[in-house]
Amino acid sequence: MRINLTKKDLVNLVYMQLGFSKQISENLIEDFLSTIVSNIKHEKKLKLSKFGTFSIRQKKIKNRKKSQN
Repeated sequence: MRINLTKKDLVNLVYMQLGFSKQISENLIEDFLSTIVSNIKHEKKLKLSKFGTFSIRQKKIKNRKKSQN
C-alpha cells in the first residue's frame, strides 16, 4: 500500500512532533527539500544514509498515436 505525503503533511508532522511553530516547520521542510533538489540537479545523484538514493533518470518518450474516429 502506498501512502502519499504532501509538503503540508510533512509540515504538520514536524509541527506536532517537534513543537516548532507552523512557519518554522514550513521553512525547515522547504529548505530541506530545496537542498535535496539542488544537490540532485548539480551532482545527478544524492545518497542519504539509511534513507535512500535519489537520482535523475531519463525516460523514453512514448510514441502515442492519435485515434481517428
